[in-house]
Amino acid sequence: NNRTPAMFAIIATALMTSHLCGDVTSGLPVGDFADAFDVTDLTGPHKGKTDAIGDFGGRPVIAIFVRETSDSLASLVKKVDNLVEGNSGSQLRAFLCLLAKDTVAAEATLKQFGKKHKIRNVPLTVYNGSAGPANYKIAKKASFTVLFWRGLEIRANYATDKEALSADDVHNITENVNSILQKRQIKT
Repeated sequence: NNRTPAMFAIIATALMTSHLCGDVTSGLPVGDFADAFDVTDLTGPHKGKTDAIGDFGGRPVIAIFVRETSDSLASLVKKVDNLVEGNSGSQLRAFLCLLAKDTVAAEATLKQFGKKHKIRNVPLTVYNGSAGPANYKIAKKASFTVLFWRGLEIRANYATDKEALSADDVHNITENVNSILQKRQIKT
């Protein structure tokens, strides 16, 4: 059966995603579709603008949603920053979205975070509202929500309510990049 390998990949991704999740369900589930939402870009090509973010023209995307910055977040963002640089041929994109009630304070914090940790390839953005985009279903308890999509289809989701990510957590999260780098082949 020609569909067996594709079905195995979908099931394996779903199992891996559920294994990675912490005590909290947050973000769009695998198989749902991402859509655009407005953020303020603090770095990157749209620096200083309020911009719709989300589509990326079908490119593979890693979206990181948080409510505060930390050293463990820096570890994750640096790893993703390196993945974006190392996978430029695949046109991998990523962004960090700080969900905030006080966007002025959040912008200052995030700019300092970017400089301190020398983030080059991951645009740092602020979303006006700590709940995040309503249709993205970011849980209040979630400290970290990381979504992986390609062509707007969510391929993997990692969410946790842990205060900090361990080195193993960062490794496990970034291993999901393969789920978006490979195009799905649909046979008719």
